[in-house]
Amino acid sequence: MPDTKQIYESIDRAVHSLSTELEDRAAPGALWDEGERLTVSNTVLLLTASKYGDRTLARIQVQNEAIRFRYHGGDDPTQSTGSLANPRDQIILENHEEIVRFRMCASATDAIAEITYGRPA
Repeated sequence: MPDTKQIYESIDRAVHSLSTELEDRAAPGALWDEGERLTVSNTVLLLTASKYGDRTLARIQVQNEAIRFRYHGGDDPTQSTGSLANPRDQIILENHEEIVRFRMCASATDAIAEITYGRPA
């Protein structure tokens, strides 16, 4: 019977494989070459300009708690307004303007967002 460490390693491999497959579907052949992990609280958070630079693709994967977000301008998201993304949801941004305008906050308790940035092939 596998031990706990082996089980977690197997889960990590499966999640990495799925993430890679989803990145490929979002932008076939894209070069995903930068990333960050952000803790999202109840205050509005932007993506990190020094991380995304001039990249034109971003994939935000919600890890553990729901977030609210907006990327089209207008009002900032709040804990009760804006588009809702639940744990394991992905948000794909397909141009630099969407990346720059993207704002998020936690829907309730702090959340973790894994962000990968890239460029089309």
